Amino acid sequence: MSGWVGKSNPRSKGRFNDEFYQKSTDKQSLSIEASELIRCDQLQLKTEKVYPVEYVEFDGEKTLTTKKISGVELFNVLWNGTSRLHKIIGRNSINSEYVAGKISALGAWLSIYHRSSYEHSFDVSASMWIKQSFQKKLDKLVSIDLLTSEFAGKITNTFVEPLA
Repeated sequence: MSGWVGKSNPRSKGRFNDEFYQKSTDKQSLSIEASELIRCDQLQLKTEKVYPVEYVEFDGEKTLTTKKISGVELFNVLWNGTSRLHKIIGRNSINSEYVAGKISALGAWLSIYHRSSYEHSFDVSASMWIKQSFQKKLDKLVSIDLLTSEFAGKITNTFVEPLA
């Protein structure tokens, strides 16, 4: 695999070429992500418009390789289109019908995915890790005054506590 281009953030590093995307981390195992990609493939969890990336290989701990996909991330469409810069220069780059369609398509896939998670026994430690990680992120946002404790508590009650 040659011609790799990379990008990183504090928790992980990603690199890709024309064919593959590879994520690696020193912080935690990627085994949950790898097993979920395999499970999604085995169960054919996809819709007409949304499907998980294709699993290629996993080193058993810290490096996960998938097929590279090209496209525009929904996050970037929303974030870039609502940024202050766009508002300052008078651009409204969000096509609300387009975004609503993408969100609906993603919601349909997420519904299938979550139903499959309840129908098949999955590792409780995985859901506990997600719950703890989400709570740590909320606590961090409160500690740097980006969220009030009251609002974080509402998020916890609504989204974190139901996570098993």
